[in-house]
Amino acid sequence: MRYLEDAKLGQIKEAIFNMSTNGLSIHCILELYQCQIDTQEENAINNNIVNSTSSNSSQNSSLFLSFTPNTQLIPAFPEVAMRERQNRKTYIYLSQCLQKVYPLINVYDILTPQSMYEIQYASSIQAIDSTLMASITNYSSIQKYLMLAIYDACPPEQTRVYTVDLSQTQYNFFEGDDGVWSQNFLFYNIFKHKILLFCLKAVPQVVEANEQFDNFEEDYDGGRELGGDEFQDAFPTGSKFFYLL
Repeated sequence: MRYLEDAKLGQIKEAIFNMSTNGLSIHCILELYQCQIDTQEENAINNNIVNSTSSNSSQNSSLFLSFTPNTQLIPAFPEVAMRERQNRKTYIYLSQCLQKVYPLINVYDILTPQSMYEIQYASSIQAIDSTLMASITNYSSIQKYLMLAIYDACPPEQTRVYTVDLSQTQYNFFEGDDGVWSQNFLFYNIFKHKILLFCLKAVPQVVEANEQFDNFEEDYDGGRELGGDEFQDAFPTGSKFFYLL
């Protein structure tokens, strides 16, 4: 999985954060990746998929997740679908992308095929629009740039869209320990084998202010090395799955 640098994605991400309102800071991940995998890694992940599928096949693999009153998310990788190599490979690509973005945890130990859902392209765009309209000021000033960036990397006719529900896992790494809600979409360009990851995380601004003060105190005391127990405790025991439409 190779990160593809794109300056305009970084500018959009920064603009979203700077436009945060309603007492929340909106953190955005908007990154593009080129999919690639070697045989050894594919075999290792395939073994993990088989184990997780077997242990969860009787739980929720056939359930539908409500997205809107009139829409349901379709399980992307039910047990039957995972028998096909191409579906397994897609699941691996999506997992790899998330692992690249969240390197401090083992994503493969948290995700299962049952936690991924497929959603219509138009519905995902509508969800992003609705959430940002309600969450940041002056969204209209960047709306067209965000949409163009998504369409450019992953045109509707070439793309399948996925979202991850971590509500049944031990913690939600999209939210970490300070987020109050999150939203995530993975746009997979099936022709160019690229993934555009779009994630939102809302953090109370008072929490961020406290964190900045704590960081100031640490710097004043001479600082301390990154890593350690604070990273081990950086993930909550519960999780929340949120969409605003």
